[in-house]
Amino acid sequence: MIPIHPNAAWALAYIPFKWKNSYYYARWWKARSAAGLDHLRIHDERHSFASALLSNGASLAEVGRALNHKSAQSTERYSHLYPERVKELVLRLPVAKKCALVKSVAPKPGRRKVI
Repeated sequence: MIPIHPNAAWALAYIPFKWKNSYYYARWWKARSAAGLDHLRIHDERHSFASALLSNGASLAEVGRALNHKSAQSTERYSHLYPERVKELVLRLPVAKKCALVKSVAPKPGRRKVI
């Protein structure tokens, strides 16, 4: 089951889901044209949803569950959206753990890598 925001659940209650997909797509295309957003696809909304979840602190695993992905690989495509999040997570660690982490991923001598 995919969780739905209460406001979305309220709005969905007024949509009669008794027609085939073509009925809903036709209305989608009409609405996006009226809004001047002809470039927008329905699937783009899934990406926007994933991005919003990540920007609000959700993990990739949580995003995968929200999008009903069957594998972690499907969700990995969103990992590039917030690379600074990795730095934030490392900075939250106590100093002793940071030192151990830095030693385990330290670059070869002569190369400097800043996280």
